[in-house]
Amino acid sequence: TNAIFATHIADISVDLGTPDHLVQNYDDLSVVVAHQTASGQSLAQTRVTHGSPFVFTTLDRPAPVTITTTGVITQLSGHTYSVVIAGRRYGLYSTASATMAGQTLIINGEKGSLISVFTIPSGGADQGQYFTDAAHPISDTAVSYQTSNTSITTTYRLTTEGGSTLFATTPNMNVRGHQSEGTFTTLLGRQLVLAGNTFSDAQPAPTMPSAQLPLGNITSSERSDLIQKLTVDTNTLDFTQTDTYFGGKELYRAANLLELAEALDQPTLADTIKTKLAARLGEWLDPQGSATRDDRFFYYDSSYDGVVGVQASYGSDSFNDHDFHYGYFIYASAVLAKYDRAFYEANAPMVNVLISDIASTQQSSLFPKLRYFDSYVGHSWASGNGDFADGNNQESSSEAINAWYGMYLWSQASNNKSLASESEWLYAHETLSAQTLWLSATPPASVGPSYAHPTAGIIWGGKIDYSTFFSPRPQAMLGIQLIPMSPGQGYLDKTNVNQNIASVAPNASDLEGQFQDYMIMYQALTNPALALKEAANLTPQNVDNANSISYLYAWLYSSEHSITGKNN
Repeated sequence: TNAIFATHIADISVDLGTPDHLVQNYDDLSVVVAHQTASGQSLAQTRVTHGSPFVFTTLDRPAPVTITTTGVITQLSGHTYSVVIAGRRYGLYSTASATMAGQTLIINGEKGSLISVFTIPSGGADQGQYFTDAAHPISDTAVSYQTSNTSITTTYRLTTEGGSTLFATTPNMNVRGHQSEGTFTTLLGRQLVLAGNTFSDAQPAPTMPSAQLPLGNITSSERSDLIQKLTVDTNTLDFTQTDTYFGGKELYRAANLLELAEALDQPTLADTIKTKLAARLGEWLDPQGSATRDDRFFYYDSSYDGVVGVQASYGSDSFNDHDFHYGYFIYASAVLAKYDRAFYEANAPMVNVLISDIASTQQSSLFPKLRYFDSYVGHSWASGNGDFADGNNQESSSEAINAWYGMYLWSQASNNKSLASESEWLYAHETLSAQTLWLSATPPASVGPSYAHPTAGIIWGGKIDYSTFFSPRPQAMLGIQLIPMSPGQGYLDKTNVNQNIASVAPNASDLEGQFQDYMIMYQALTNPALALKEAANLTPQNVDNANSISYLYAWLYSSEHSITGKNN
């Protein structure tokens, strides 16, 4: 099986008799939809909340509401009803009177009437608690976090009217101290339902490494080899791409060459790289760039409340993939700022704007809060509008992580402690999700139908998919989870490396093609000697434009010594 589907099943429909349904408001975990008449008058408001089994609708004016099911409705009391369809259990609650006829319930709604539709786990749950909490509508939600040297705590708060509620935690959440009210089997895995209003998840604090590879133990011959390769890469360093994705990757590549030159104590090479990188990156970050160029500048799009780079690519003008693209810019800016304070002083405001576009900590008139990161599922979504039958999606978990790692590096260059905390929080959750959803040897899909692969290419809101948007090659499914193999990818689980590579490249020749370089670097995490042999056969055109021969070999040599403990 190449995909696991969790398709919406229309077991219950609620007809409010309104033609228009518009998003009215949203907060950290929920969305409020206004249901309007043809003349624009609001008839009702519905709140849907991440993790909640309840959908709450409140009527703004009197109107009948028709609820239709594909099963038989059973009245439990004056205002509560049960529905069972093919083993799936649901509940209905309303403060208004209702008329029941077989598979239909007509609620005689009045202004202020509350209607709750909810799902109940198929087994092991106290049905009574669900019907009790169905009378407690959610009025607000908020997610906050605290970081320390040892842990990162995320708190999910659901404000309700009249009493407590229920919250289904994801398999990655580590929440204690709440009564269990059953378990749902979902695309994410088995989700435990807990009673309460405030839930705290504690995770270990991540290790946030330097952007400079550890080269202190490489041999003298390896050092000479790296200097030779770095000299070639520096002398041929050029920037040819003018879109935000490939152009950003070129900047990232140059930043890693700069770190390598500094680590190898090559000031002349470092100065050459700094000069070239500062010139190109400075063009991109120039707020007045549109006045002098047709590309390599950013502008503010008021329709989406965000920043778009010209030239756009992969739908970035529709706000697809900004965290992927801008992560490369932020990373390169952070590395250059460490060695060039004049660059920092001149360009810090624009880098901060890019960070606000992808991960503003507050809602404002200019930017939404956390545009890409979903604090409930613990990872980002990549599509700007998510206009797919299977919901939103994310393909490259590693490029999302690169954005948060780049933000952390920028927090160090700018001495911004709050940005450091935010970056660590985002990084901790995104890396955990990458390991358990995209790169896991036992995907959560194992709780459902058979899944034939140890990794996933795309995670959707309603699907786990062994595919990519750009290539059917199996190597693409893994490679897109590895790019760009930065020093921040120490989260990669070494126990899965051999299995994951074997699943896409059972023969050595299968490594050839796109992402050959990254899979060689991935192999080095467990078998650097084999990776070095494979690197000798690396086809130059298969070196990604975010990568370089010198950086690749620096990765291999540093991996070799970190595993074997060899010294000069």
